[in-house]
Amino acid sequence: MRDAMETLRNSGINTGGPSALSQSDRNRFANQLDRILSSYMNARR
Repeated sequence: MRDAMETLRNSGINTGGPSALSQSDRNRFANQLDRILSSYMNARR
């Protein structure tokens, strides 16, 4: 199945999937990840 999807993508056929993340989506993700990692690191002290 993986090879079939790769062949379709390489031939230019749109196989679907989510749209790309916007800049605000990336910022929200990065900020949330930073909060989670900071919380984890502070809890280990």
